[in-house]
Amino acid sequence: MRKLLFLVVAACGPGDHADIPVPPDANTLPPGVWEPDPGTGRLDAIAVTSGDSVWFAYRRVPNAGDGYWLTKTTTDGQPIVAPVKFDANVFYRTRAIAATDSSVVLASADRNESTVLVRRFDQAGLESSRVTIELGEPLYGPMSLVAKPSGEAKLVVAGNVHEIVAIDVDGASTPTTVGMRVPRYQASRVAATFAPDGELVVGWDLVYERCYDFEPFTAHTAVVHGDGVAEAPSVLRDLPDHSEYAPALSPSFAAWQQDDDVTHVNATIAVAALGDLGTVYEVADPEESFNYQPLLAEESPGRAAIAWLGDHGRYIAALVRDASGVRVGVVRDIPKVHPSARPTIDALLSIGNGRYLVTWSETIDTPSFGPDARQYAMTFDLSNDPSPRVARPARTMPARPRGMHRIAPCL
Repeated sequence: MRKLLFLVVAACGPGDHADIPVPPDANTLPPGVWEPDPGTGRLDAIAVTSGDSVWFAYRRVPNAGDGYWLTKTTTDGQPIVAPVKFDANVFYRTRAIAATDSSVVLASADRNESTVLVRRFDQAGLESSRVTIELGEPLYGPMSLVAKPSGEAKLVVAGNVHEIVAIDVDGASTPTTVGMRVPRYQASRVAATFAPDGELVVGWDLVYERCYDFEPFTAHTAVVHGDGVAEAPSVLRDLPDHSEYAPALSPSFAAWQQDDDVTHVNATIAVAALGDLGTVYEVADPEESFNYQPLLAEESPGRAAIAWLGDHGRYIAALVRDASGVRVGVVRDIPKVHPSARPTIDALLSIGNGRYLVTWSETIDTPSFGPDARQYAMTFDLSNDPSPRVARPARTMPARPRGMHRIAPCL
C-alpha cells in the first residue's frame, strides 16, 4: 500500500519563538551532570575510558565548527585535551571508538559504506597512524571496535550482503568471517569483547530486511581464536515466535533485548553469563512496555553494570555474577536535562571503584534550526548498593501474533 506524507509549514512572527525549548546552561544542569564539550550541535557522540580519563569523539554541525572533533577529560569533566578537529569534512562518519594504554582508536566509514578508515591518536590527541580497510561490499550500518591495553584492536562489521567479519585493524592477520547473514536478513547491532582468556567474542543479530518481519529475529555469539578461526555461532536464546536482538557483550556477561509482539509490549532486557548461556535472567521489569538497547560495562570479572532505554526513561543497575547466578542491583534513573528530548545512551563506561560513567545526547527540535543536540555525562557510584538481588529467570512468554509488521529496531 502506498503511503502519503503531508508536510505542514507554519509561519511565525518574532514573538512566536518565546516557547521554544532551550537546553539549560551549565549553571542549571541537574546535580552531577556535565557537558564534555559545552555547546549545541553535537552529534554522533561516542566515548571510551583510558586509565583515569575519558575520550569523546563527536561531530559538530556547520554553525558550531563543522567536522569531527576529539576531546579528553577527567572522569568528572575537567579538560585534559582541548577539543581538536581531526576530520575537517564529514565524508567519513566516525562510528566506533576503543582505547589502549597508549592511544585512542577511531573507526570511520565513508559515504559509500564500503571503506573504513581506522586512525590512532596519542595521549595528546595527535594522529599517530591510519589504516584504510576496503570491505569489498557496503556495510549495513553497525560496526564495533574493541582493543586490548597492549594495543591489539579488532574491528567487527556487518556486511550488506553476506558476512559478519572480524578484522585486525593493523593488518597483522587476514579478516575472519564470524557468521553468515541469512538471505533477506540484516544486522541491527554488532558487539565485541575480549574474554578473560584473551579470545575475541563477537555478537550480532539478524533482523528481517526492510524492517518488516513475519518471523522472529535471532541474536548470536561466536568465539574467534587467536589463529583467526571462528567457532560455530551460538544462539543467545531460541524461543519459538519470539525475537532476540541488539546484543551487548562484556567479558563476563551477554545482554540483549527480547519481546513477544510487534508493538514491543512486554519487551524486556535479558542477561546471561557469557560462556554459560543456558540460564537467562531478566533485568528490566517485563511489565514495562518498552525496554530496549542494552549496554554493558565491566569493572572486574563478574562485576559490571548494565544500562538500557525504557518507555519511561533511561536506567542503570549493577550486575554481579557469582555461585548463585546473576544478581542485579538497584535500578536507578538516568536523568533527562530537557523533558521533551528524545532518550538516548551513547556509552556506558567503567571508571573504577564501582563507578560508571553514562554519556548521552539530547536532541530538541527547534522551528528555526531543526534538530539541536547536546552531549551530557554523569557518574553513578554503584559500589555502595545494597546487596544485589538474584535476578529472576526469564519467563517463557506467549507467542507473538503472526503476519504483523515491525518498525524497529532497524536503523
